Amino acid sequence: MVNSVHASPPRRGLFRVLLPHAKPPRNGRPHGSPLRQASMLRLQARRICSSAQLPKLLFSPSDHLWVSLQRDAAVGGGLTSPRAAWKLHVGVTKRGFDEIGTMTGLEALAKPGAPIAVGEPLLRILWEGHKISDGDELYHTTWENTEGEFVVNSPVAGTLVELHQGASDTPTWTSSLDVDAADWLAVLHVDRPALQSAQLVDAAAYDTHVRSLGPGTFSEEGLYD
Repeated sequence: MVNSVHASPPRRGLFRVLLPHAKPPRNGRPHGSPLRQASMLRLQARRICSSAQLPKLLFSPSDHLWVSLQRDAAVGGGLTSPRAAWKLHVGVTKRGFDEIGTMTGLEALAKPGAPIAVGEPLLRILWEGHKISDGDELYHTTWENTEGEFVVNSPVAGTLVELHQGASDTPTWTSSLDVDAADWLAVLHVDRPALQSAQLVDAAAYDTHVRSLGPGTFSEEGLYD
């Protein structure tokens, strides 16, 4: 249901900045076609994830997720050679939160200990927000109440270790949901082959991708667009 009210802009949620807000391209258009951008990101992901020296922070451009890497105990052994493994903390980037209003719930979609495939849903963020729907020459502004969801899909195949403490099967708002782009939402255990096949890029490539998109719906620029 949509309600329209005349009011001053609502105060933004409690979201800190992980990356500087990217400025849109100078001509206001994305750099290159979407297909070319996607192809470049895949090539960069292949190069970065197969590197012997992995960055400690990677990004999933399509989902606006950040992934921090921490070496974990190797897996395998016995008749098979042990494989290097990592513990991955996964969170939503600042640009991702620019598409989310104020968080109202965090729903768990997977169970700790379960094997997780690439793209499998981990959590659902429920949100509500306000966006300008109309205005006039006297600067009277009509704000539209909206609500939606943002699904956090796993960027890498592995085993789910832990979900954010605020996630539940019956999501309701609590003080533990004061999360932002600096907070992790899920922890995964992954091995080297899974990481090598992931579509993850470094900060420079992700920042270039964000610059091609323009402002998010609930960014300061997006609200008044």
